[in-house]
Amino acid sequence: SVSPRSRPPYPAPPPSASDGAASPPIQPSPAASASTTAATLHSSAASAEVFPSSASNLPWAPPTPGRLSLQFKSHVRVLGCRHGLVLILDQTPQLLVWDPVTCQQHLLAYSPEFDPDNSLINGAVLRSAAGAGDVHFQVVLVASEYEKKLLACVYSSETGVWGTLFSTPMPSGNSLHTRVCLEHAVLVGDSLYWILAGTTLFNLLEFDLKTESLAVIPLPADKSYDAGLNSPEGRFTVMRAEGGGLGLLSVSGFTAQLWKRKTDFDDVASWGMGRTVELDELLSMDSKDYLDIEGYAEDNNLVFLWTGRSLFTVKFEPLQCKKLFDTNNRRCYYPFETVYAAGT
Repeated sequence: SVSPRSRPPYPAPPPSASDGAASPPIQPSPAASASTTAATLHSSAASAEVFPSSASNLPWAPPTPGRLSLQFKSHVRVLGCRHGLVLILDQTPQLLVWDPVTCQQHLLAYSPEFDPDNSLINGAVLRSAAGAGDVHFQVVLVASEYEKKLLACVYSSETGVWGTLFSTPMPSGNSLHTRVCLEHAVLVGDSLYWILAGTTLFNLLEFDLKTESLAVIPLPADKSYDAGLNSPEGRFTVMRAEGGGLGLLSVSGFTAQLWKRKTDFDDVASWGMGRTVELDELLSMDSKDYLDIEGYAEDNNLVFLWTGRSLFTVKFEPLQCKKLFDTNNRRCYYPFETVYAAGT
């Protein structure tokens, strides 16, 4: 199952945050085990829908009876889902880490080093360890300061505080109006990746969780200079490459191209294109259809593709596809993947 949400325009930077006390850390579901085998997305991952509500004056209303439902009194933005957790940004501005299965919530203020009035912000959530029995989590916030630099900071529920502020320069020749795209981060190995869009260039922003370093990675040359023509959303997604490592999926017409980041003997990294896959027959498309990438489920290495009429999931290794449902509305899907004990 997936959670749909209409794509909003990029919101204006919210007002400054005030420091607040953090709530107790999220507790795991009693039914969860330490198994690290991810549930398949279509059969066992739960669907969590976020929708507006005007019934409360609180930033976050108490959850409605039952699981997988949360009401809000104002516009919110889902920053992503990972390891059974959802990260949500409110206009207050505060962050909410939510476990839709246990209904546990953890509310935290921005890092004091971030200036919401002068930054475009995105983020990601992950368990400190990916096993189902782990209690603690981390939140990684990234931001692009106007015409200055790119920033990252990590919150740990174990310590209850934000850590060191990390920064890296804007991409050369493209600093003006560079922003971290709305699309959620993708975790590949020990690094989180976001798409960076500027006035003329696309790049990737990498935060290495092990070395705690921030870096900009250029996209393949023929994919980097389209920013002035179209939005990157829908045409690229970072993914796990075939055989492992950092990969990229790009869509042009009815053709999907699979790229992989490689390092040579001199430790010089570059992109190489692997397979191309023609998707028109696989997805039963006609001449009026077109392809957009609507989401990526990293645990299952599964891509959500919309043809203008229907939503499909496609797995490239091995090549498999499944039609989910018909829709002529373009949406952003946040796959919710979690683990649980067999038989619970």
